[in-house]
Amino acid sequence: MGWWLSALRKVETHSPDLHRATRTSRAAARNISASPSPDDPGADTRERTNAASKFAYYIPESPGTMIVDADHEVPPEILSRLTNGEFVLEYEFPTARVGLSNHVAVNVGAYRTVIDREYDALFQDLGLGESVAGKAKNHLASIQRARVEAEAYLIQLDDAKLAYDEQMKQVLGPEQYLKYRETESARPAMRELSRIKDFLQQAEGFELTTPEETSLLEALKRSKRIPVYDGPYGEGAHASAGHDKVLTSLKQEMSLLLTESADLATNFSATGASDVLRSKVSDYYTERVRKKQEEIDRVATGP
Repeated sequence: MGWWLSALRKVETHSPDLHRATRTSRAAARNISASPSPDDPGADTRERTNAASKFAYYIPESPGTMIVDADHEVPPEILSRLTNGEFVLEYEFPTARVGLSNHVAVNVGAYRTVIDREYDALFQDLGLGESVAGKAKNHLASIQRARVEAEAYLIQLDDAKLAYDEQMKQVLGPEQYLKYRETESARPAMRELSRIKDFLQQAEGFELTTPEETSLLEALKRSKRIPVYDGPYGEGAHASAGHDKVLTSLKQEMSLLLTESADLATNFSATGASDVLRSKVSDYYTERVRKKQEEIDRVATGP
């Protein structure tokens, strides 16, 4: 559903049965198991998709899925965007969300047998009463539901990023695309440069000269360690929950920050930057490390 494929736009805007065309494309592109594997019930059910998958949405082959007339399935706002050649996320389609709900329900229903088989005797041996064991098993089912739903939305995220990259290749051509990717690769360093400039301006009213800014940016490109999660080429979804996981994540960020600071000091010095400027940039990282340590301490001593 990208804005760069005129042939696809023609299919989407003129097909008498848009839903049937996209449903067929999605079904051919992806096959998600409706139930856990009996050999490995904890296996990752997330599966990669081919290029066709990003042009449509998937509805699981399940008895509960109702296929009705296309006019009732594509909201006017979505149809307008498709007509305009815009990319549309898979789960922006109401029928795709219904299909996902069906898929999750079938998956969790099948997973119930896994829970019974693996936990009934265990909970009994642990002395859990029937009521408590039942609640624990329902909780396990909820975890499975959350996992399957999360996998579906991670696939949607990857589909959107892959589609964006493909359309940029086609719109720009090889030479311009290479230039564009170089700019995207430099984005983490450019963001850090912007933060350093703000820090220097607010703390001391210090302004970088153009040569200083250029040399600092080049040093940052070689030194950046902390990943970027947003955008078409970022690391993607990133989240932690629970005291131990959050604390571990913060400590990893601190380690990357310290490494980045040390590498920048070396790389920036090699550019011939003045002692004054290197000292000011060092002050910026000292402040970042201080704030990160405060965050770590707050989580470590919290509940």
